[in-house]
Amino acid sequence: MPLFMICSGWFTDFQKIKSVPIRSYAKKRFVRLVVPALSYYLVYSLCLYKVPNPYHAITLYWYLTSLFVCQLILAIAAKLVPNKVGLFLLLPLIVLIPYTDFLKVNFMLPFLLGGGILRYLLEKNVSVEFMGVVAAVLTAYLLVFWKVDYSVYKMPFNSIQFDMFGLGIYAYRFSLGFCGSLLFIIIAQTLTKYKLFMQIAKLGKYTLVMYTVSVICKYLIQNYIMTAIVEPIYLESLSLVATVLLILLSVGLTKLFERNKYSSFLFLGQKI
Repeated sequence: MPLFMICSGWFTDFQKIKSVPIRSYAKKRFVRLVVPALSYYLVYSLCLYKVPNPYHAITLYWYLTSLFVCQLILAIAAKLVPNKVGLFLLLPLIVLIPYTDFLKVNFMLPFLLGGGILRYLLEKNVSVEFMGVVAAVLTAYLLVFWKVDYSVYKMPFNSIQFDMFGLGIYAYRFSLGFCGSLLFIIIAQTLTKYKLFMQIAKLGKYTLVMYTVSVICKYLIQNYIMTAIVEPIYLESLSLVATVLLILLSVGLTKLFERNKYSSFLFLGQKI
């Protein structure tokens, strides 16, 4: 998810946010992010015979609602702090505010800003090769200190108590996620000259559908298929086949949704 938030920050137009009224910006992002999350949740509930729950509706696809909240915070802050550098310095302080761990906002917001900072640096003609080397060295170095109990979404402050150890883990996780994501982005940019890579990259437009559909498929596989399979080699083969089928299913569903303006609105977040 750090890579997801950094890419979201990369494509966030900070200048446009300042010029657009907060209400219209919030409405647009709600349609784009939250509406599909709620729609897929209802499908998820129907397929799995679950009673819809408002809290579960928000948290099942938490990364979408988290991005919505983070971008809303960014829009409000951009109105209060017009200077871009000041904005980048001010917003990370949210990690110090207790009880901002809802939807992992205090973990994800700095990554959103990180994506904006990366774009800002590259616009200033900072050497991509130099950034790539630095990112590779730092990622390799930080991985040496990785421990399993360092939760991916470790929060420094989930309560009013001051947690210096938790803050240290948070700083480590952010550094590792930021450097690793930067390395991935630079490698991806380098590979854009290859046609095969660009064909694979086009699948990125189906990411939302892939992830949301995979939650349902995962439940069905775990509860109705994997219980009948005990041989590891069969499980590995099943995973490969399931991945290919999931991609094909996601592409097919997206094409189907695009044919109707209402399905495009509900499942793809496109304006009617």
